[in-house]
This record gives sequence, structure tokens and C-alpha cells, in this order.
Amino acid sequence: MQADAFDTSGPDLLLIGGGLANGLLALRLSQVRPDLDVRIVEAADTLGGVHTWSFFESDLTASQQAWIDPLVAHRWSGYAVRFPQFGRSLSTGYR
Repeated sequence: MQADAFDTSGPDLLLIGGGLANGLLALRLSQVRPDLDVRIVEAADTLGGVHTWSFFESDLTASQQAWIDPLVAHRWSGYAVRFPQFGRSLSTGYR
């Protein structure tokens, strides 16, 4: 088959699965490469599943935090862990 026989009318990027990783990838690509036609294919009725996603403030660089910040619903400046014989408070930001 010759190279010019391929159909190139589809999207520039087709992401299979509408979970967190592909959702974030599609969002970021829309910000930095709005010229790309990016599509997500998901077998379920909705994107993202039924999960609650969270992360430590220290998990992301400042530039990563800047573009993901609009998605953050709750913020805590620290958190505590407690066990029967031990407890500790941590000042790491949690999102």
C-alpha cells in the first residue's frame, strides 16, 4: 500500500480511555497546542470514573500547579495521621 493511500482525516491524537491521565493530557494539550485535534474514546457513559483524586503540594512543580490549580476543589495546608499509639501532624500541603 502506498503512503498516500492512507486516510489522514482523523484527529491528530486519539486517547483511549477517559480516566485521570488522559483527561489531564487532553486539558494540557488544549492549553499548549490548541491547534491539535485531540479526542478521547471512553467505553463508560461518563469521563473520569467515580474516583476522588488528590495529591501533595510537593508532587508538582510550580508551573504544573499553575495549570492544574483551577481543577482543585479543596486545599489543606497540612494534615494529621493518627494510630492507636502514635499521632503526627504534617505541614505538607494536600490537595
